[in-house]
Amino acid sequence: MRYNRDMSPQKATCAALISLINIVCGPQAIAADRPLPKVPPGYTVQRVAGPPLVQHPVMACFDERGRMFVADNAGLNLRKEELEKQTPNMIRLLEDTDGDGVFDKSTVFADKMTFPQGALWHDGALYVASPPGIWRLEDTDDDGKADKRKMLVRGFEYTGNAASVHGPFLHPNGRLFFCHGRKGHKVYDAGGKLIHEGKAAAVWSMYPDGTDVEMHATGGMDNPVELVFTPEGDVIGTCNLFYARPRGDTLVHWVYGGVYPRKDFVDKLSHEFIRTGPLLPEIHNFGHVAVSGLCRYRGDHLGPNPVTGPNPKPTDPHILYVTQFNTRKVIRVELQRHGSTYRASKVENFLTSDDPDFRPTDVFEDADGSLLVVDTGGWFRIGCPVSQVAKPDIKGAIYRVRKVGAPHDVRTYTALLKQHLHLKPNHGIQPQDWRASTQAMHRNRLLATRLARSARANDLPKLLWLSKTEQDDPILTHAIVFAMIRIGDTDALSRYLNHSDLRVRSATRAALAQMKRSTADGPSTIWTRLPPASFGQQLDEAQLRQLRDLINDPIHGDPARGRTVFAAKSTACAACHSVKGEPNRLGPDLSKVGAIRGRRDLLQSILFPSAGFARGYEPYMIETETERHVGVLVGETNGHIELATAAGKVVSVELKAVRSIKPSNLSIMPAGLDKALTKQELADLIAYLQSLK
Repeated sequence: MRYNRDMSPQKATCAALISLINIVCGPQAIAADRPLPKVPPGYTVQRVAGPPLVQHPVMACFDERGRMFVADNAGLNLRKEELEKQTPNMIRLLEDTDGDGVFDKSTVFADKMTFPQGALWHDGALYVASPPGIWRLEDTDDDGKADKRKMLVRGFEYTGNAASVHGPFLHPNGRLFFCHGRKGHKVYDAGGKLIHEGKAAAVWSMYPDGTDVEMHATGGMDNPVELVFTPEGDVIGTCNLFYARPRGDTLVHWVYGGVYPRKDFVDKLSHEFIRTGPLLPEIHNFGHVAVSGLCRYRGDHLGPNPVTGPNPKPTDPHILYVTQFNTRKVIRVELQRHGSTYRASKVENFLTSDDPDFRPTDVFEDADGSLLVVDTGGWFRIGCPVSQVAKPDIKGAIYRVRKVGAPHDVRTYTALLKQHLHLKPNHGIQPQDWRASTQAMHRNRLLATRLARSARANDLPKLLWLSKTEQDDPILTHAIVFAMIRIGDTDALSRYLNHSDLRVRSATRAALAQMKRSTADGPSTIWTRLPPASFGQQLDEAQLRQLRDLINDPIHGDPARGRTVFAAKSTACAACHSVKGEPNRLGPDLSKVGAIRGRRDLLQSILFPSAGFARGYEPYMIETETERHVGVLVGETNGHIELATAAGKVVSVELKAVRSIKPSNLSIMPAGLDKALTKQELADLIAYLQSLK
């Protein structure tokens, strides 16, 4: 038996993307033709689940009986309309019936789901994020199949490209947290009450019964994915497209009421945000990697379970593991307190793979301290900057990483399970434990957050005192100002506008400015009603054959010559793409493209640029009474929307003149570049791009 120790009170998640096959099978036939990923010396890696038990797993979690709930996708890249028509995805239940650590039984726990991307076993039920909401699934007769379904919260829009609703995740205070991408939302709680309507991405929370739904943090980012929690209750998460040009995928400390980048969308959707000052920063920017799974590890470097040993000190670093889809890696991060927030004191590779179709999407901990890594395989294409060709025939798998010689002891698991069952959190709202913090700024930020949640007018003097302790720390400043805004006593705050302490005056003025801000202008209709972007044009058999021929061409390329090809006017690569220079608004930055794209993907992008589009560079068509423009939307200024066109120019169109805006299937990058190059020049260009890491 095994149990994920992040379940209570930490992460017990299984983001669900699931298969079509409804099986209950005996000993599994694990696909052994794909190479195992690489781990550091002193560790072993073992494939513990694969086809036919699972096809395309994405994330997974345990229940208190050691059963694993796996998100297993049908391998189909579908738009919202087709997902709702076919409901092809499901949640699988895997069991290890003989206790050897390898799963040997699979049951479909819940089928006919749209696009599940997360699950949590909690109090005898499975909570699942599957658009348009968060579901509670129950198996009342214990046959391994859910027979009761209830949507607790709804109204989260999606398109089918995975940047939708994720989670939920169990917080130490008993609330359920979850994330939603920048797809638009009109959120209703379990009782049918409208909670919020908007466009921005956000981190949300609620009670397990679907009540008291609230937005925890928001911003202009594209896709917050997974969350973990510190013992004090701080929320740490992975987020894609936190920055756009150049792209930055990040690790974030999501503080209560925080507003985060991207700045371009924060500006466009400014009416949706309560601003306390500058946009809040990330903990660490990984670059263009496509982060997904996240685990706060509680073992001793994949050694003994600390539940049986002394509690860690508050000053000890948190050990996080992060999956990176594009780079085919699991990264180990040491997270250290820094002022009122955190910093990544160490970032290093932990698990890597040379298999171009190894796509890690989740990482989580077992009760024995081993680490489980989920590889979804080659199916995913839409919205992904790497996998522009869907390969559903390449199945995924689940791997276990442990120290060499570490035991797999069922009795140890059972003892840990019993111990964990007595550690369930209180389901009432518990304030964050600010007294446990040993660093003053960290403690003061936790106290300010507590005061913001209670929002009592008689707490204002405490906030004024806290503002005197602020030492140029943006996270602490935000917490203080946000608490003042939540209390909302403008008359009381106004009395401190001329306070002798500059820090008190600054906090008071920032709070009053937000409280008095007018929202009469409302949102831009262009950005709030922007239709979903195109997924690109599927390649036909002739194009696939041409691509295969070039992939197998034995001509060796030279990176130095390829750099000359890249810079040549005849190719115009440098006109739209930057390499270690200023970001270009026309095309993605290629400074690290060799680390995230293989030879096949690079060739396809050059030969058939309309087969798929990098996130943030999808083309649109804008029509006025007299003109039609196709390009990439790059901004909005002074009542005009701006498009970067295939001609390498930025066209400005007056918003009032826009009749329609539609997704385009045609990339602004011209096709047929291979015809302008010799085979040697093409090989040199590919070699140069692969060298950019």
